[in-house]
Amino acid sequence: MRSILSLLVLISIFLLPTFVTAVFLFILIFVFNNFFEVLFFAYMMDILYRGGTLFGFTSPYLFTFIFLFIFLISFKLKTVLKFYERK
Repeated sequence: MRSILSLLVLISIFLLPTFVTAVFLFILIFVFNNFFEVLFFAYMMDILYRGGTLFGFTSPYLFTFIFLFIFLISFKLKTVLKFYERK
């Protein structure tokens, strides 16, 4: 299941707008435990789309920074959320 969804993310990076792929990655962070692939995919998005601007902050690695932050925060959130399965 995880490899199929990773392949779908890879395809969505090339075919879909960046915000759709970003939402898809955000959801997958919480669906899977330790979804480290998100950092690779965010880096790929930065390379392909040259980063971006958020609240006046311009960076060539914007998606990587954002998803690194979300990925690290997700460890704490997963312990608090009731719907997340604890392992």
